[in-house]
Amino acid sequence: MRFLITGGLGYVGGRLAQHLFQEGHEVRITTRHLPSSCPEWSKKWDICQVSSSDESSWARALQDIDFVYHLASPDAKAAALDPCSTLKANIEMIWTLLEAVNKLKHNIPVVNISTFHVYGSRARGVIKESICPQPVHPYAIGHFYSEIIAQRFYELKKNQILNIRLSNGFGAPVALDSANWSLIFNDLCMQAATSSQLRLNSSGRQKRNFITLEDMSRALLFVATHIENWPDDRTLHIGGKNHWSMKEVAEKVAERSEKILSVKPKIITPQNNSEKENQFVIFDVSRLEKMGFFWRDRFDFEIDNTLKLCMK
Repeated sequence: MRFLITGGLGYVGGRLAQHLFQEGHEVRITTRHLPSSCPEWSKKWDICQVSSSDESSWARALQDIDFVYHLASPDAKAAALDPCSTLKANIEMIWTLLEAVNKLKHNIPVVNISTFHVYGSRARGVIKESICPQPVHPYAIGHFYSEIIAQRFYELKKNQILNIRLSNGFGAPVALDSANWSLIFNDLCMQAATSSQLRLNSSGRQKRNFITLEDMSRALLFVATHIENWPDDRTLHIGGKNHWSMKEVAEKVAERSEKILSVKPKIITPQNNSEKENQFVIFDVSRLEKMGFFWRDRFDFEIDNTLKLCMK
């Protein structure tokens, strides 16, 4: 198959592109910049320059493509600094992309990548796809708007579209410059490679859902080859079956650091922390499992490779 990935130079997008390429598929990634300015590791794929508001540039990018993954979006830090520009970018990009797709002679399936953050900080209990989102952060609001636009094109234009809400992916990036080093696993692996301590910013009791980037990439390819099983409401969770506390994450990194780096860092949490235990929250992935997906759960493999990359 021939895949187009928007955001293919990013953390998740880079690993997805790498996985598709290794599975024998053709990969094209989009960028706002000149292809010649892209990092060397990305040049084994076809690189196409697009403008978020220029439909003709998207039409060129979509030529001979069988399937689209839309991952391009400002990150959480950029969204917090400039919410208005973030919302505009998210809305403008997916609308222009889907308009270009809609004008093709054949209907190309599109997966719109969203985030579990659309449920907001007040989400409690078992979080299923049917739960009404209540986004608060500009990053989450931007993604929720993109979901609404995707749903609009599905219902009115009959485009083949699936909104996917991702949980916390972790693992080695394809290169140092493609990683988000503020993510908990990446941050702790970098600390382990540069210090004898792993410092948490909280008590570490709060729990989150985690999935390896290997399994996330496998799941994204899986949904591309099982379009007939897409849910009727066109919303799907991709996450893991594991919910770990931040303290447990730090312990896993410390354990692998001892194995890979021959040093077991000490875990440091803030003193006199009055943070309360988080209420029970489970990111439900039963829809994905019922579709027939299985997880490899190679946690040590991803942590070890991240540690080795950090050592460089």
